[in-house]
Amino acid sequence: MKTFYLLALAIYTSFIGLSQVTITYPQNAPTIDGNYTLHINTDINQSYVSDFQDVVGADQTWDLSEFSGDGSEIFNLAPSAGNDNSNFPNADILETSANFGTSNSETYYRYENGNYYIEGNSIYLPDDLSSPIVRIAYSDDRIFSKYPFSMGDSDTDSFSGVFENILAGQNFARSGTVVIEADGYGSAVLPYGILEDVLRVKAVSTYTDEFNGQQLFSYSETQYLWYQAETNSYIATYNELYVNGTISARVAGYLSEEDYLSVTETLANAELSVYPNPSSDFVNVELPSSETFEYTITDAQGKTVISGTTKDVFNRTMIVNGLETGMYILQVSNEADSFAKRFIIE
Repeated sequence: MKTFYLLALAIYTSFIGLSQVTITYPQNAPTIDGNYTLHINTDINQSYVSDFQDVVGADQTWDLSEFSGDGSEIFNLAPSAGNDNSNFPNADILETSANFGTSNSETYYRYENGNYYIEGNSIYLPDDLSSPIVRIAYSDDRIFSKYPFSMGDSDTDSFSGVFENILAGQNFARSGTVVIEADGYGSAVLPYGILEDVLRVKAVSTYTDEFNGQQLFSYSETQYLWYQAETNSYIATYNELYVNGTISARVAGYLSEEDYLSVTETLANAELSVYPNPSSDFVNVELPSSETFEYTITDAQGKTVISGTTKDVFNRTMIVNGLETGMYILQVSNEADSFAKRFIIE
């Protein structure tokens, strides 16, 4: 398992600096054939939740370090790959998740005019994907996210559809509203490190289910999503659901450290390449030019373990077999430019 250290990530992100964040389409929207792992925790204590729920505004820090949990792999596919795709003909992308809680699910999304909508959901028993046990199909789609979206932006949208309890043979008329707001930006402390330049988006949904014209269930659902501008997936999420005034579920999740490292390898520092990553014996460094650069490698405690000067070359091989297992940061700079890249020794 790759280990990420809080101090090392803090040093790395200090090179970039804290700034306002705007999420955009398609940069921060799911893409077909993408997959990632969310670590899911369904046993979050309410007192801990209160510590980050009320943290709003600019330059905030959200402590999400207790979001640890088992991994659930998320796949983004073409809608035609879904078992229940015929019921969602207008979908643009399908998200599937395995072992998310106690069941498997399919969520169908549609993009239109800067809005990302949920067209519907299908939920299956863990060992039977032949037919869903629950289907939610929206005739007036439910908004999930908006693009572009930045601190202070908000929107209110209504939705309606049918909640089908297929096993019981019952259909409920579902309708409600979503209020979505970007209510803060700053830093998020995940179990593997501190991530800077993070935007939090809060969505509050209130809705009801009616059966034969009689309201049976009322829902209040609050979801928080934390984004970085460079990732096409949120980096963390928290969702709580109340049914008829009683808490029904609290679910927290965060993007795995492996997937986060993979995504952020295409940050602005792409002009500096380090491979193989992870490594154990050596790393090849491709420099942005053949100019003269000073370079340093620092460990998780910020201590310089290797330093030197490179001149008149685009590539350099560095022997790193004497370094301990962990995360390191290579910084390359001269009078005009400065670049940084993380790499792992295993």
